[in-house]
Amino acid sequence: MTVLATAFFAMLDTSMQYVATAIPVVMALWVRYCIQTAFSAVAVYRLEGRLLPKAKEPGLQIFRGLLFVLTSIFAFLSLRHVSVGEFAAVMMMTPVVVSVLVAFLSREAVRPLRWVLLAVSVAGTITVIRPGSHTISWMLLYPLGALVSNTFFLIVTSRLASKDTPLSTHFYSGLLGVIVLSILLPRYWSVDASALMWSVLALGAVAASCGHILLVSAYQYAPASVLTPYLYIQLPFATFAGWLVFAKAVDIFTFIGIGLIIAAGTIGTLLTHRERRNFQNLKNF
Repeated sequence: MTVLATAFFAMLDTSMQYVATAIPVVMALWVRYCIQTAFSAVAVYRLEGRLLPKAKEPGLQIFRGLLFVLTSIFAFLSLRHVSVGEFAAVMMMTPVVVSVLVAFLSREAVRPLRWVLLAVSVAGTITVIRPGSHTISWMLLYPLGALVSNTFFLIVTSRLASKDTPLSTHFYSGLLGVIVLSILLPRYWSVDASALMWSVLALGAVAASCGHILLVSAYQYAPASVLTPYLYIQLPFATFAGWLVFAKAVDIFTFIGIGLIIAAGTIGTLLTHRERRNFQNLKNF
């Protein structure tokens, strides 16, 4: 399920890049959130028999939803200027950055290995992107903005995991996105895009919903420490999609960078799993 979810996420990014120059960002994201909310509402009604799921932490849900919208906007703007593979490479740094930031926020000492893994992850991303090869390197600030907002998004998501159900969290993120973007929509409303563009946009929105639902389902059967390494499969999926749809050249440096990012992320996940297991053993001792 996790591998299939990453394929859907790569499909989402590819579709967003395909329509990025034809459909305004606010309108594209509004359509995506409408479809996500509709999918979630149907699931909530079938599983819980109500239209609105319970939210024990409404304040955190709103904050998470705003971070979700911000990340999506940065992602859409990123895909106007960088390839799907390059964008995915930056975003795959998130787990390593989260582990270091959480340690800081918890006032814990960051182990030297964490810093090494962060450095390896950054090196891998630079190898994939090679900023000096871009004529407009400042555009890379968009994916970096997405990385920062997504980092805090995941930290808030982790805190909500013990409070509200994944389906509830997914529903309210989509609903808040619809509400926020509906306020801005009249200014950016446009129907000039072709039927093909709208079809691709709808396909991307469905892919996003399917990916999130599959990922939520996967977390019901396995812990994050087991699933996270599989999330890095999105990198080769995204690179392949960029080559297939946009004829984006793939060279040896791209594969080296992908390997470094996957290695750093996987080792970091295993390290976190071991630390939690050792802590649990001490509590039970």
